[in-house]
Amino acid sequence: MLFIFVPLLFGAGSVPKCDGFIAKGEVIDTFNNGPMTSIINLRLIELDNIFEVSFDEERGYRKCRAIGMTNAAREVSLNYSFEERDNGTYWIEIEPLLR
Repeated sequence: MLFIFVPLLFGAGSVPKCDGFIAKGEVIDTFNNGPMTSIINLRLIELDNIFEVSFDEERGYRKCRAIGMTNAAREVSLNYSFEERDNGTYWIEIEPLLR
C-alpha cells in the first residue's frame, strides 16, 4: 500500500470526490512516486471506471475503486481512500491489485 499526507484544499468536513480532477491527480501522483514505480518501473497514466465504495462525512473519509492504465499498457485495479486529518491535511491510501 502507498500512503501520503496532502494539504487539505477542500474545506472542513470535505475530502476529494473519487472521480474529481484533484482526486485523480493525487492518486496518480502518489502511485507514481511510490515504491512500485522504482522497483518494477510501473507508472499510472490514467484512471477509468471510478466509483465510490463508501463515504463517511462525519469522519471525513471516502473510499474509492478504479481501474488504472499503466505505461506498460497493463490494467491495475486500485482501491484508494482519502481521510481527513486534524492538522489540515488528508491521508491517501492506495492499494493496487495487479491482474
